[in-house]
Amino acid sequence: MLTTGCTRSRPRWDCFPPGLPRPRSSSNRVRTTTGKRTRVTRRRPRRPRSAKPSCWRSSRSSRTSEVRSPSVSVVYLNGDYLRADEAKISVNDRGFLFGDGVYEVTPAYHGRLFRWAQHLTRMRRGLAALGIDFDAAALEEVKKGLLARNGLDDAPAAYIYVQVTRGVAPRTHAFPNPPVPP
Repeated sequence: MLTTGCTRSRPRWDCFPPGLPRPRSSSNRVRTTTGKRTRVTRRRPRRPRSAKPSCWRSSRSSRTSEVRSPSVSVVYLNGDYLRADEAKISVNDRGFLFGDGVYEVTPAYHGRLFRWAQHLTRMRRGLAALGIDFDAAALEEVKKGLLARNGLDDAPAAYIYVQVTRGVAPRTHAFPNPPVPP
């Protein structure tokens, strides 16, 4: 079974990569006077040890104001483009029952898939480890089609979620023989 969908979010600019200067304000300097000496130092930001930097926030943080709802308007399921409310996955799907599948997320910026070759290589490696046969040649066109059908082909940032499972099979722990096509 092949399931794909996409969502949109706004890029976060609150995380400064190394090497870029951070904005400065006049309040980050501290003047310390000891006797006749005066020393000016920079104030270090205080952060609890358990707090994570703002760039580690999840994509659903309060700073991402343009996040679409998790239910996207068009998905691709088993060879068909469907509305999200029409897409149904069987309760006997091995991915649903046992997590027997591969999940991959690919970001797209302005309609271009980011590091698509690396994502495809990782997905093929995971599918090979599980013994699932899958032809990934047409997957790039499916992803671009999803972006276009959801109106995200020119969005600043979008994410495409791909789930490939072993498919529907009787509820046993052994792999189905012969293999069920994904």
